[in-house]
Amino acid sequence: MRSLRRRTRQARLPAVLLSISVVAMSACSNSTATPDAAQTTGSNAGGNVLRVVVPAEPATFNPVLTLYSTLRIVGPVFDPLVGFDKESLEPNDSGLLTSWERVSPTEWRFKVRQGVKFHNGEAWDANAAAFTIEKYRDEPKSGFAPYYKRVEEVKAESADSLLITTKVPYIAMPKVLTTAMGVPPKYYAEVTGDRFGSAPVGTGPFQFDSLASGQSFSVKAYPGYWRGAPKLGGIRYSWAADASTRAALLQSGGADLVADLPNETIPQIENGAGTSVLSAPSLYKMALSMNANAGTLKDHDLRKAVQAAIDYDSIVKTLFGGVGARKSPYFIGDLLPQQPAVTYQKFDPARAKELVRAAGGTPKIRFLYTTGFYPKDKQVGEAVSAMLQDAGFQVEQVPLENAALRTERNTGNYSMYMVQNFPVFAHPDSFIAFFTGNNAAVKYCNDPDGYDALTEKALSATDQGASDEVYDQVEKKILDEDACNAILYDQVVSYGMTDKVKGLKPALDAVPSMYEVTLG
Repeated sequence: MRSLRRRTRQARLPAVLLSISVVAMSACSNSTATPDAAQTTGSNAGGNVLRVVVPAEPATFNPVLTLYSTLRIVGPVFDPLVGFDKESLEPNDSGLLTSWERVSPTEWRFKVRQGVKFHNGEAWDANAAAFTIEKYRDEPKSGFAPYYKRVEEVKAESADSLLITTKVPYIAMPKVLTTAMGVPPKYYAEVTGDRFGSAPVGTGPFQFDSLASGQSFSVKAYPGYWRGAPKLGGIRYSWAADASTRAALLQSGGADLVADLPNETIPQIENGAGTSVLSAPSLYKMALSMNANAGTLKDHDLRKAVQAAIDYDSIVKTLFGGVGARKSPYFIGDLLPQQPAVTYQKFDPARAKELVRAAGGTPKIRFLYTTGFYPKDKQVGEAVSAMLQDAGFQVEQVPLENAALRTERNTGNYSMYMVQNFPVFAHPDSFIAFFTGNNAAVKYCNDPDGYDALTEKALSATDQGASDEVYDQVEKKILDEDACNAILYDQVVSYGMTDKVKGLKPALDAVPSMYEVTLG
């Protein structure tokens, strides 16, 4: 994977995208947002506290109860049970469990790292590992429970040996454990899950320092870290929802590092005095989820028409300037060791119009999309709507706040909705379990029995190659045979930083490690 640090010349644009792009850029340039004092005057004691500004404050800082993306903030407090390479996402021995073997189709034995302590002095051992996994499985509010429900039993065989028994053969078990952050049993049981998020304790390179609700979350270096103390004295995270405000904070000296830069600000920051940009591909996918079970898009040919109507290249080049997103033809294909050579969605406006004409009339699509939650989501939703109208669809646009979209989506009252997907662990089951089968969070694909059968076959395989062959079938099924998804693009995550920030490396999971970062 390579870092992207160059600007891309804007191509000649379709009229519909050109108009949307101009409006978006105008709105950005006319912004009058002013950073508040809490955001601009954060602690930087001793000049070794990194000031980071991110888009939003998490609902909780308990990693068991929240989404993976919250680890961008609370991650430095914790270590994952199974570590992984930040560029390939492949598991390695850098976590709290150092090695593993599959001792039977339903049993995995893990070696537990020794000599590690939590920030409050509790020992890390096999009992703590078992407790952590059980919390991820059993906590009522666990965000990862669907993946851990396959765990039947977790047993500490000794201080350094852990045995996990699954309900069914589960080849993905080591990768699932990359999502679990080690939590201290005594303290967690004492304060319970919600209160743990107010003062989290882990084994990571930084320990919790302070939380000012609505303003900041601060951590400080943990001198007893098992890999050695980090190079920073601390990190202070604050939040600014408006992307232009984050860029302004960096340029004014109110921040050292800001996340999710809008592509319009990248040239200015790249060419600014003392600032630079680090951009890298991620696995955050913006996708259209089409309702194959009811309404207009129950018609397979009309779902194929949606796929063919979208000019994927122009969305990337126009709305994201060629640097904020990259074209992606895969649902799970880029999670496989060898990506499928054949793709199942291609911009073909003539075919889209023909499929719509063949269906008769003017098919109506009720299209839900977020506004102000993902980068450029409102503009992308408007562009997709215009493309579908060009193909002959009648589009009812329903722009919503994220929470409202999820509520409306859960009623089933939609033809399709736009959402950003991310694999919480680097295995196809991360997407498949959540989106396709009988246990899917939102049932928009048809044939859940078929997806469950393929998933069971893939996860039961004792050979990784045999498992990957099944997932090739799943990719074809979801994008071609069932056509219940259209993948718009993968987000390219851009960080703006001052030249004092050294050692920050791109991360395919968009959660860069802070352990080696320095502030000169």
